[in-house]
Amino acid sequence: MRALFLALSAAAALAGEAQAAEIFLAESGNGTIASLEGRIEPGDAAKFERFMLDAGPRIATLRLRSPGGRAGEAMKIGALVRQYLLATEAPPAEGVSASCPEHAADCVCASACVFVWVAGIHRNLDARLEVHRPGRADGTDPESREESESALRRYLEALETPEPLAALVLATPPSRLEPVPAPLVREAGGYVPSVETILARRCPEPRRPACERRILAELRRAAHEAAHETDRRTPQ
Repeated sequence: MRALFLALSAAAALAGEAQAAEIFLAESGNGTIASLEGRIEPGDAAKFERFMLDAGPRIATLRLRSPGGRAGEAMKIGALVRQYLLATEAPPAEGVSASCPEHAADCVCASACVFVWVAGIHRNLDARLEVHRPGRADGTDPESREESESALRRYLEALETPEPLAALVLATPPSRLEPVPAPLVREAGGYVPSVETILARRCPEPRRPACERRILAELRRAAHEAAHETDRRTPQ
């Protein structure tokens, strides 16, 4: 996924560095997690990459509380989420709305936020999501090539997004948001197929949670070591 991140970064290099989204450590029932809150704007992917390099492999989950923002930047963040083997957690559904126990200002995962959610190696099954394809509010095409329909289609496929969810995203005009039906969320939720295959092979049934945690911790440590090595070799 490093190559995907670099390709997406190059296309947005001239977009500037608005630091709109807040990225920070938070506590949850499962320990320390990363949290992203607010609109996703140019520069946020670089900020997230630095955050992850500093936070280290102890971070296994990214909590998402965002109304959206720039689709291209969200896809760059998503490439990093997959590179670091993070689970993603959008606000859980409570009836027809979302519920955030931590009382986040943006208790939503909509628009470009969903492109980060699909990057998780495990996605929460009860997520409340609202989607549309990238573009201007008047329904015209997005400004940048990295946010085009073909780029988004390739991105969703690379991140193992079920076809029904990808089709809903691509079919919904940018002028409105479409809630994702619970059955589609459940189909996309849980471990992605590539990770499910690894865990099924290395943690035979009956599946032991401790085994899964150990295997994923090993994989995250390896991902961080590779990222730090790349960072050391990159001219500052």
